[in-house]
Amino acid sequence: GAAALALSYYIRASGLFLIPGLACYLAFKREWKRAALVLIIAAAVLAPWVLRNRGVEKSADTYFAGQFLAKDFYDADKGSAGAGDISARIAKNAARVSLVEIPAMLAPQVKSVLGAEIRSFARSENAGARELPALLLRKPEPAPVAALICLAAIVFLSLVVSLAGFAKDVRAGPALSHFIFVSFFSLSLTWPDYWFHFRLIMPVMFFMWLYAAAGVEAIAGKLCGKNPNVLTAAVLVLLFTAGITSLVPNVKAHFRNSSAAARGERFPGLDDEWKSYLDAVLWLKTNTSGNAVVMSRKPAITFIESGRRGADYPYTLNPSIYYNYINSRRFDYVIDDGFKWTDTSEKYLEPILRVSPGAFELVYSARPEGASVYKIIRGKLPLKAGLIENDK
Repeated sequence: GAAALALSYYIRASGLFLIPGLACYLAFKREWKRAALVLIIAAAVLAPWVLRNRGVEKSADTYFAGQFLAKDFYDADKGSAGAGDISARIAKNAARVSLVEIPAMLAPQVKSVLGAEIRSFARSENAGARELPALLLRKPEPAPVAALICLAAIVFLSLVVSLAGFAKDVRAGPALSHFIFVSFFSLSLTWPDYWFHFRLIMPVMFFMWLYAAAGVEAIAGKLCGKNPNVLTAAVLVLLFTAGITSLVPNVKAHFRNSSAAARGERFPGLDDEWKSYLDAVLWLKTNTSGNAVVMSRKPAITFIESGRRGADYPYTLNPSIYYNYINSRRFDYVIDDGFKWTDTSEKYLEPILRVSPGAFELVYSARPEGASVYKIIRGKLPLKAGLIENDK
């Protein structure tokens, strides 16, 4: 069991959060030796990958711990997070989970109504946990009072229902599933808030649905006495209907994309930004050596589509760090993606390209809006450079 939980880390880093749940469950049962054995087995399973990463990566900032403890991974100059930053991160994630993610689990329409506000909250470095309720009410076009009342009712009922179901299940006897759920869910709240997303807590959402169903049954029992089945069935049917209807737009989109793929369309379902990026990647595949090393915003996608190894670029305005990074990894090309869904290339990469034009030769471009590819002439990189002033 310990080995299986540890292996989940190889699928997704958040799998690491499952291991303490098993260890704590055994400790709760006073099986101290088995609890210690779980930690030893997990460490043995994780060690090869950790050691491999330390052999590949030259900087501690690129290790998992370095990324996890960064104050802002997308601004390396801010340094590491302190205890206060971690606490604020937990509070912000908890507000999002309780006011958005759990309600959306029961009524997915919540996400479609509040999508823009959620993204704004997640990306704002100044928005704390207390700002989310106000942000949800300050929509560009104020929602009707009835809609806000329904939204507030969904938020309240989803929390009450889920907690009631969890309490009912625990009263029947603490089980391993309870410890796994609490361990994963609580540790997930420590994840960097700018990376926090529904997919992070998705592995335990199955438990949430079970607790919600148990909660509906428990509350119906309180309200209806000995015959709660009718009310329980009605609520569950209502929630099921809400979930199914929310899938209709996705089904239509998938059908449209599948039809486009069958007609031979390239990159069906992707917007122009991603099509342009993939065109640049395919240009690299056709026009560069198989040993070329590429610096790009999405190195995994670049490797899968072109077969060219590479890595992300540094999120810093210090040219010296850039030049050392490029030389140490011996990059040959860099993709300026032109993405608008993130400002990292505009903020960090493009200033470097501007201050060292002789070191970057434009070899492919879909500008003014698309992606570009530059060949890196490492011999022309300056040996020393000061910080770049950039107000973006």
